[in-house]
Amino acid sequence: MHIERKRRSWRSWLSGLLAAVAVVSTVSLAGQCLAATSATFSWSASAGATGYKLYYQPDSSTQPFKGTGAAQGASPITLGNVTSTTLSGLDPAHNYYAAVTAFNSAGESAYSNVVLIPESVAPTVSITAPANGATATGTMSVTANATDNIGVTKVEFYVNGTLAATDTATPYLYSWNTSNLAAGTYTLTAKAYDAAGNVGTSSAVSVSVVKDTTAPTVSLSAPASGATLTGTTTLSATASDNIGVTKVEFYANGALLGATNVAPYSYSWNTSTVANGSYTLTAKAYDAAGNVGTSNSISVTTSNSTVTTPPPTTGSTYTIWPSSAVPKQADSGADSSVELGVKFKADTNGTISGIRFYKASTNTGTHTGTLWSATGTKLATATFSGETASGWQQVNFSTPVAVTAGTVYVASYHCPAGHYAGDLNYFASAGYDNAPLHALANGVSGYNGCFSYGSTPAFPNQGYNSCNYWVDVVFSSGSTTTTPPPATLTSLAVSPANQSVTAGATVQYTATGTYSDGSTKNLTTSATWSSSNTAVATVSTAGVGAGVSAGTATVTANVSGITGSTSLTVTSSTPTATNVSLFSGVTPATGDSGPDSSVELGMKFKSDVNGYITGIRFYKASTNTGTHTGTLWSASGTKLATGTFSGETASGWQQLNFSTPVAISAGTVYVASYHAPAGHYSDDLNYFSGKTRDVAPLHALADGTSGYNGVYNYGSSTIFPSLGFNASNYYVDVVFHQ
Repeated sequence: MHIERKRRSWRSWLSGLLAAVAVVSTVSLAGQCLAATSATFSWSASAGATGYKLYYQPDSSTQPFKGTGAAQGASPITLGNVTSTTLSGLDPAHNYYAAVTAFNSAGESAYSNVVLIPESVAPTVSITAPANGATATGTMSVTANATDNIGVTKVEFYVNGTLAATDTATPYLYSWNTSNLAAGTYTLTAKAYDAAGNVGTSSAVSVSVVKDTTAPTVSLSAPASGATLTGTTTLSATASDNIGVTKVEFYANGALLGATNVAPYSYSWNTSTVANGSYTLTAKAYDAAGNVGTSNSISVTTSNSTVTTPPPTTGSTYTIWPSSAVPKQADSGADSSVELGVKFKADTNGTISGIRFYKASTNTGTHTGTLWSATGTKLATATFSGETASGWQQVNFSTPVAVTAGTVYVASYHCPAGHYAGDLNYFASAGYDNAPLHALANGVSGYNGCFSYGSTPAFPNQGYNSCNYWVDVVFSSGSTTTTPPPATLTSLAVSPANQSVTAGATVQYTATGTYSDGSTKNLTTSATWSSSNTAVATVSTAGVGAGVSAGTATVTANVSGITGSTSLTVTSSTPTATNVSLFSGVTPATGDSGPDSSVELGMKFKSDVNGYITGIRFYKASTNTGTHTGTLWSASGTKLATGTFSGETASGWQQLNFSTPVAISAGTVYVASYHAPAGHYSDDLNYFSGKTRDVAPLHALADGTSGYNGVYNYGSSTIFPSLGFNASNYYVDVVFHQ
């Protein structure tokens, strides 16, 4: 571990009368409190020393250490000829750096290696939506609020104790698709992490998932059938659903006019923008499960004077918002790097010559503006220059982009330092109209406004609370003559690839299409899915594969004759007598890592199926001596079983069997560990960095999936391994029996 390495390097540069002093530390918990208020230090004796001094300091490793606040006094604390001491009265909200020196009548040594005692105040986190007791169907947004004295690094969302999603930036959001879940009650929790590894857990929220197949009912209530309409008329509808209406759309002669998700449901229709004549009005209501109800139809006649405002003059320039428009909230406060956008359309053909955005003085860095198709094809991009400190900024494309009347486009800009303008619920019930341009209401064509987190420009395909991020375009009217040819689908990929499930288990597939212009699109719902052997596995129209019986089937997605395939292996769900381990036959690249401290070493894993852990295994170097113990833990540190290895060989894989096998649950994370009293353990750095070890039905987790993997903790006896270093594999394994 890194502490051991620091100790060795310090020894190499200490000379003189006093021998080396090496410090290790453990953090003790005060009562039931999760915040550390004391730390115990121990070190090796230095020949010729008559005493030692402990130096400490909060929040800074700059020497000399001049800390105050400990119950034992200010730094340094002079000690007798001892090799350990406890420092108490620490503030758990601060990091502490500590070192010791040895002294005698001839003088005082240099500092030992420096030890960091990390702050131990856990973040606070709460689920803000849905409410406890809510009913869910289809896709539901799960949101959380998290704070920390230092800073939140990530928030994890759990469904029934199983990790479902991770978000590393505000707003902390998870789109929970309940479509493939069985009806019943589900428990949602969230965990927030900080840089020191402290974890806070939210209160649980109980949600009832229902299988909703009932379409909403919707009725047009205005205008009256047979009415003659002039100017702007309000279209009104009433809608209801057994669970809840998510939006209502209004149509004229089958063409979408607009949509709203706010009751009472209405839309302001400017009849002067259409030709005089007869129109059939209808409305559609949607619920979260995707059920759609259609209203009665109403026949109306539009009759407007022909002396109306003329269409835009060819060559005229327009923007969605006038330059006098300003946000209510010019600085949202969020500081993550993000792409922010607006969906819009024009009444006439024309060109987009540039992008505008409203800037707060705190919105710093280099900004880029991009125009996209509604499906994410990049049409043009440019970098802003000559910006003012705040207010509206504009960049012009080197070549204007032709746009077609009535077609939806996305304008966005990249905000590297955050602090963007953001007015919540701006697009909730209506868009913004400044003819011939129209910013769409949220729900008319997916989210509006839209965003996507990332350090570089990316298509903004997410939404939050119908927020207006104050992005705009520069539009010139006129006939388009350079409309590019549409991109064509060239290939289709199905993921995840080559999965293995037990009979009765399912896997959600995604079909991703690649187009001739290099763009990609999720085509899962538009693909036709098939299985080569439905006796082995089936696949639904939504791309959900299901194991039926043992064997292998090919799962194929087809979009307009372009196909993509992968294999699905199904194993019998009948319990077998076969024992499974993750690293059978595997030899570490580094059998002996060198450090000789007493340490607990572990590995986090989970299983696809219920079963039993009958024992623990570890790989042993000939220098890894002493009595070894193996332990199975819950993910939170509850000891489930332990035993002592016996009859070990000089090196290679060692195994102990528990006196009573331990039952484990499918999808639940556990920790297997062993205690190495003399160190010299196996250690392959970065093994779990971004990858797993999978031997069905077992999976060793990638580092970061559920905190660290591998894990360790220093101590003279068995202790829960909660620390991590460089995603190391310490070659700890389990024996699983189904």
